[in-house]
Amino acid sequence: MVPCHRTGAAPVRPGAEARSRCRRIVGPPGGAGSGPTRRRGTEAGTGIVHIVFVTQELSPIVAGGAGAVVEQLASALSREHRVTVILAAHGQLEPPDVGYTVVPVELAEPDGTLDWFLDRSRRCADALGRIVADEGPPDLVEFTDFEALGFVSLVDRNRLGLSGCRMAIRFHGTFGAIAEAIGANPYPWPELDVLEREAIAMCDAVLVASPAMAEWVVRRYDIEPERAVVAPPIVPAVPHLGWRPGPKPVIAAFGRLTEQKGVDVLVSAALPLLAGRPDLSLELLGPDGWSAVANRPMSEVLLDMVPRSLRDRVRLVGEVPRDAAMEMLSVASVVVVPSRFETFCLAAHEIRRAGIPLVVAAQPAFAELGEQDGVVVFDGTVAELTRTLAALLDDPGWGRRLADRPPPQVEDPIPAYSSQLPPVRHPYAQAARATAAVHRADALAAPQRSVSIKRAAERALRILPKPLARLAVRLIPTRIKDRFRAVASWPAELERREHRRRVAAVESAMADGRYPILERPRVSVVIPCFNHGAFLEEALLSVFEQTFDSWEVVVIDDGSTDPATVAAIDRIDWPRVHVLRQPNTGLPGARNAGIDAARGDFIVPLDADDVLLPRYLERMVAALEGDPAAGYAHCWAEWFGDVNQVWATRPFNSYAMRLSNSVLQVATIRRDALGRVGGYDSTMTSGNEDWDLWLRMLEAGIGNLQVREVLYRYRIRGVSMTVTTLSRFEAGRREIMLRHPRLYGSDELRRAKREHYPAVSVLSPEPIGPIPTDADMEVLIGRDFCNLARQAAGKYLLQLPDGGGIDYEGVEKLVDRLEGLPSAAAAVSGRLTLLRRWAVLDPETAFDRPPDMPSCPDPGWIVPHRLDVDGRTLEVERQPPEQQARIPADLLG
Repeated sequence: MVPCHRTGAAPVRPGAEARSRCRRIVGPPGGAGSGPTRRRGTEAGTGIVHIVFVTQELSPIVAGGAGAVVEQLASALSREHRVTVILAAHGQLEPPDVGYTVVPVELAEPDGTLDWFLDRSRRCADALGRIVADEGPPDLVEFTDFEALGFVSLVDRNRLGLSGCRMAIRFHGTFGAIAEAIGANPYPWPELDVLEREAIAMCDAVLVASPAMAEWVVRRYDIEPERAVVAPPIVPAVPHLGWRPGPKPVIAAFGRLTEQKGVDVLVSAALPLLAGRPDLSLELLGPDGWSAVANRPMSEVLLDMVPRSLRDRVRLVGEVPRDAAMEMLSVASVVVVPSRFETFCLAAHEIRRAGIPLVVAAQPAFAELGEQDGVVVFDGTVAELTRTLAALLDDPGWGRRLADRPPPQVEDPIPAYSSQLPPVRHPYAQAARATAAVHRADALAAPQRSVSIKRAAERALRILPKPLARLAVRLIPTRIKDRFRAVASWPAELERREHRRRVAAVESAMADGRYPILERPRVSVVIPCFNHGAFLEEALLSVFEQTFDSWEVVVIDDGSTDPATVAAIDRIDWPRVHVLRQPNTGLPGARNAGIDAARGDFIVPLDADDVLLPRYLERMVAALEGDPAAGYAHCWAEWFGDVNQVWATRPFNSYAMRLSNSVLQVATIRRDALGRVGGYDSTMTSGNEDWDLWLRMLEAGIGNLQVREVLYRYRIRGVSMTVTTLSRFEAGRREIMLRHPRLYGSDELRRAKREHYPAVSVLSPEPIGPIPTDADMEVLIGRDFCNLARQAAGKYLLQLPDGGGIDYEGVEKLVDRLEGLPSAAAAVSGRLTLLRRWAVLDPETAFDRPPDMPSCPDPGWIVPHRLDVDGRTLEVERQPPEQQARIPADLLG
C-alpha cells in the first residue's frame, strides 16, 4: 500500500547565496506505489494495513455470491491486516462475531429508482468519510461493482480524504453486463449501466477473476490494461465426494433460478431428451429468482416451458444447503452450469473440487477451462447443449474420465492486496474522471423537455422589457414557476441580452471606423473552430473589445460537420477577421494552419469557446516586451460555465513541468519561438499538444514568464477535450515521455530535480562538510532564515544550528513521515525538525502547524482565496506548489 500524496506545480527557484547539491534516494524512488504505507491507525514497520470493503452482500448476513466472496476475502485478510466491511443492505443487520469490523449502513426504503441507488451510494460515502475522520485514510477501499455502489465515493474521493489511497472495484458482474447478456433492458438498468461504467472508469484498479475476464473488462469498459488485476475469489474447501451416478439418469444444475444462470436454456435443451428417455429426470437446485424478461418468478416461467406430460420429471428442488447440494450433485448423471454470464462462478469450482464432472457454457469466465480440468464447454446454444447432454448420457465413460481429471487451479488472491495493485491515479486524472462522471450522471437526471414549450417560454422572456421580465418571473404562481424555470432561465436571458448589447457596441464602433485594416498587426489571434459555432461570436467579441489595438484574427474552420457552425462562420463579415477552411486535421493542425496565415509578431491560440478579458493583449504584450529573453507569456484564468472560479497556476518550474503541464493553453507566444520548434505537433490530436509545445521550448532553451493576473476565461462545459485529456493523464504522460526521451532520461530527471526541486533544502549558518553524492538535498549558507527559505528550491526545509551536522537517516525518516501526512506543516524527531516550505512561505494555507512554526510570507507563493475579476468576486482554486519528494517510479521506468 502507498502513502497519500498530492502533486502540483513547484515554484520557480530564485538565486541562492551559496549552495551545494547532491542526491540521495530515500527508499525506492517514485512515490505512489513505491513502498508500504505508514499512517495513523497502522503499525509502522509491521506491514499491517487497513482494508475497507464496501458491499451490499456479506455471507451469512446477506446472501449472495458477492457476499460469499467478500466474507472469504475479509476473513483471510484479517489474519494479518485490519479489515472493515461497510455493509449497505436493507433490514436489521446483526454483525457476526468475526475477526473484522462490520459497519452497517442505514438505508432508505428501497423503491427501485435511480435516486435510491444514488442515495445508497452516498450513504456508503458518508460511512467512509466517518472512518477517515476517526481513524485516518485506509490503505485500500474495495467496492462491489454492481449497482454503482462506489460511484459517489469515487466522485468525492478528494473531499473524503481518499485522493491518495487506492480505490478498487471487484468485478462480480455489473447489472449492465448482466442485462446485456440476458437481453433485458428494464428501468433502471440502462441508467445504472452508465453509473457502473463511470465508477469503473474512476477507480484505480478493477479486480477480476482470470486473465480472460481481464481482457473482457478492458474491452467493455475501455480501461487501461494495467489497471485490470487478476485476483480471483477464494474457493472454500470442499470434501472430495467423487462421482457416483445413481441407477436412474438425472441432469442437475445448481444455482439461483434466473436468466443470468441460464436455467431456461437448460430446460429447453433437456425437453427433447426428457421426451425421448422416459427414465430421465431434471433437477434444478437453488432458490427461486425473478425473471427480468417476463417480470414474474422464474419458477413460473420454467414450469410454463414444460409440457404437462413431462412436469413430473422436472423438479424445482429449491434452496439446498451447500453440503447437501454437493451430495445430490455427486449422484447425478450430468451436472450443468448453463449460465449466460459469470465472472468466476464459485459453484463451478466447488463442484469440480468435489470430484464431479461438469458442463459449462462458453464465456470469458470459463475460457481457461476444458476437458483437462474435467469440464466440457458447450457454445451456449440450446441445440449444442442438447447434443452434449445426450453424448454424456450415452457414454458414462466420458463422464468418468472427466471426473478423474484434477480440478482447475485458482491463484491465491492475497498477494494482489499487498504488492500487485497499480498506483493511485494522478490527481488530475481523478478530478477529470470525476467531472466526466458527474456530467454524465446529470444528463441521466435531466428532464426531457418539450422543445416547443421551451421556445415559447424563452420568447415570453425576450419580448418583455427587463423590469417587466423580472416582475413576470416573480409573479408566476409557485406551482407554475418551477416548470417555467425548468424551460426558461432569466439569468440565461439576461446573458443573451448582454451579448446582443456587446455586439451592437462593436458593430457601432465598426461603423465609426474604429477597426481599420492593418498591414502589420502586432498580434495574431488564431481561433480553430470545429463544430463550436454557438460560441464563436463571443470569442470574436472578446478580441474586438481589447484595450490593445494592433491585432488581427484568423479563424480556421477545421472541417466542421455541424450545419449551425458552418452557417455561423459563413456570417462572419467583420474587419480584421480572416477565415480559412480546411478538411479536419485536429486542433494542433488547425492551429498550425492559422499560424502559417498569421502576420503578427505574437501569436495567441484561442479556442472557439473561450474568451479574452479586455486587457489580455495589453498586459501580455507589455510583459514580453519587457523581457526579450522570454519566448512566451502565460497567466491565470477564470473558469466559467459549469464552474465559476479562478485557476491560479504556480510559477514555472522545469522539473515540475515534466511531471504535469502547469501552463494554461491560452498563452502569448513569439512567432520566432514557434518557428524555432516547428509549431504544434499536428499528430497529437488526442490532447496534450500544449504540454508537448512547452517541453519542446524547454529543450530549445526558450524561456517564459508568468503574469499573475486573470486575463482570459476558460469555458468548462460537460465532458470537454481538456477533461478527456486529463482523464487519461497517466497514458498521456507516457506518450509525452516517448516524444521527449532526452528530458525524461533517468540522469536528466535527477539533474533537473537536484537543480529545481530537491527533497530537502538544508539551511546552515556556516559551511558544512561534504554531503554524500546521492543525497537528495541542497545546502544554502546564511543566517537570515526567511531570506534562505525564499531562495530554497527544496520541498522541505532543515535548519541547522551553529556547528550542527546532518543526521541523514533521521532526515529520511522525517521526509517519509511528511510525505504520508500531507496536512502536516512540520515533523519533529528528537532535535530534528523538518518544515514544509510551502507552509513557511504561504502562512494562509491550511496546515496543521506547531505553535513555534516560523512564517516568511513570500508574494510569489501567496495566492489569495478570492480575486476581483472584471467587477466580480470569484473564489480561487489555488494549485498546490508541491510535487512528490521522490521522482515518480513510472518516470524512471
